[in-house]
Amino acid sequence: MNLKEQLQELRGRLLRDTSNLIPGYKQDFLYSTTDLLRYIKEAEFKFAKETHVLRESLNPVMTQVVLVAGVKDCELNCAVFEVMSARYDTDRYDLQRSGHHELLDYDDENTFDILRLSSTTTETGRPRAYYLDEGSVGKDGDASVVFSVYPVPTSAEAGKRIYLRVNRTPIRSYSEEKMDFSHCEFPLEFQLDVLSWAAYRALQGLDADKGAAIPAERHRVDFENAVLEAKRRMRRQTSTAMRIGYGGAGFSWSR
Repeated sequence: MNLKEQLQELRGRLLRDTSNLIPGYKQDFLYSTTDLLRYIKEAEFKFAKETHVLRESLNPVMTQVVLVAGVKDCELNCAVFEVMSARYDTDRYDLQRSGHHELLDYDDENTFDILRLSSTTTETGRPRAYYLDEGSVGKDGDASVVFSVYPVPTSAEAGKRIYLRVNRTPIRSYSEEKMDFSHCEFPLEFQLDVLSWAAYRALQGLDADKGAAIPAERHRVDFENAVLEAKRRMRRQTSTAMRIGYGGAGFSWSR
């Protein structure tokens, strides 16, 4: 579905927005197109972040980090909200995921020794681990994620690439001028379900006084049911079989 079709579905079937409040007015609707497009964008972003249904490993803008000597941090594309794995250059196996505290925090069991801290040098070399931290917020309110490697790359690693597998939000346009060419990125079976959150947002204010013909709460429940179904689908898609072994080493299991 393109954005124009989604808008028609939201306005016509879910909201029944065909009122004649202002006869003869060229935009005789209760909800403006700008508001409904904003609700659709919020619904799709929420669905993507709760279900992780949009996974990316091919688009180099979002999945490749080029190392620079002396630089450990890289701000990822604002569509990326989670990194599932990272692989260094031609390596076969992924880098170890860690955290800022485990890698960089000063750790001493008894005292804080300023002399010891001042003499500590930054470790450099080939990346062995990565961690994520907060990024900046763009003009549209989209927050980015900072991807950091450990240790700090040197000139020997400069120009090498780290390949990421990420979860992302939609990258389509939500402008009224591009509705015909902006297509939904979700699997077909969820393209209508996601609009339930947009309908919930639109009816929220009206339903507070029991004035909405269709209660907003019903649309929220429909959306949450779609989220649960999408999560089940992703678990089936990414799950691995469990292996159970018996023998001289006793009972063991692995995935």
